[in-house]
Amino acid sequence: MITTEIYPHITRNERGEPIITASRTTVKRVAGYYKLGMNADEICDALTHLSPAEVHAALTYYFDCREEIERLIEEEDEFYQRAKAQYGTVEDLIREKSEAKQCEMILDDIFEEII
Repeated sequence: MITTEIYPHITRNERGEPIITASRTTVKRVAGYYKLGMNADEICDALTHLSPAEVHAALTYYFDCREEIERLIEEEDEFYQRAKAQYGTVEDLIREKSEAKQCEMILDDIFEEII
């Protein structure tokens, strides 16, 4: 895939989202950490595969293109809300699988007693 730098250290992935060049880390992810209250140094500590220059570039891109990144964050939030409404939380899925496995084990025990 040929990528074009759209900003220092920033290119776009196959979906058109701005990412840190030569990584899969999206600007949206870096902005998310920032919105949680982390500063650039703390983001570097959390995303150790990125250089300070890359983190600062992502934050600069976020501030320059805030509307785009906020839209991407909102779209992702909407996707997760739809998935949660349709499938429940991860904890719900784990509980369902656990309950199904317990039922299967009980049925296996019953069938063994019958046979």
